[in-house]
Amino acid sequence: MPCYLCAYQSPKRPYSRKALPADSPVPSTYAPLGTCWRCSVLVCSEHAYRYGALECAICQPALATEAALGVPDLPPDGAAMFEVSRKIGERASGEQIARVESVIARLSGEAAGAPSGAGGEAGFSAEASAPPPDLLGDLAGAIRSRIGAEADGRRGRVGFDAIDDEGSFVAGVNAGEEGRPATSALSVDAIGAAVAIAFGGRDLRPIPDAAVAVSGALLMAMSTAEEQVPPLGLEVPARLVEEVPIRAPWEVSHPLLLDPVIWMVSTAYTE
Repeated sequence: MPCYLCAYQSPKRPYSRKALPADSPVPSTYAPLGTCWRCSVLVCSEHAYRYGALECAICQPALATEAALGVPDLPPDGAAMFEVSRKIGERASGEQIARVESVIARLSGEAAGAPSGAGGEAGFSAEASAPPPDLLGDLAGAIRSRIGAEADGRRGRVGFDAIDDEGSFVAGVNAGEEGRPATSALSVDAIGAAVAIAFGGRDLRPIPDAAVAVSGALLMAMSTAEEQVPPLGLEVPARLVEEVPIRAPWEVSHPLLLDPVIWMVSTAYTE
């Protein structure tokens, strides 16, 4: 049985070189070595790290984000991945970090009970003054409002044909440049429900360097889900890190390779 992430990667995907030793008894670099403790997918040496428990490249940035936001009762791997993402985030641009700071402030306010958009100027109509949906409590609504507005104005690189009229489903694998069809529908409501359960009733207390670490986590997640971006490791130069685009989650090559936590943060980041 193959590695979950390898199964969804494009053959043109640029890989890093976390190669197994030349004399390893495992015949392939991308052969599964174990199961991610957090989501239970099979993963290979290319798509997993083990600091305390084996963790896949989908879960790593999500766990780092939860640690940065101060989510309580995380396993020791949360601290380990926070440090990895912080090191990568130190090479993010000032603009990227500033935008993440705004996202963290919004999430912290929502967790404390403040409505999204609180503190802004009131509009002259009910529609203008209505706050956007909460990311923590109604991520599905926030995504649907974005998808509807963007689909009306453009089709973009993914082709919004893959999204149903109500915005309840998005493609898990988006159409490729060579005519690859969009596949693997993802339920927006299921993604939102996962976030609501993970964060419901919890106070968020972001820790020092939270914005730097979450910036790094977003960049790591984009490098996993965007097939033209190489995996980001601690050895990647700053100039390459700054060039990684942070897209809305439904616009990346492989939305199904993003954890719901990253869907939440990247949805807010790209507003």
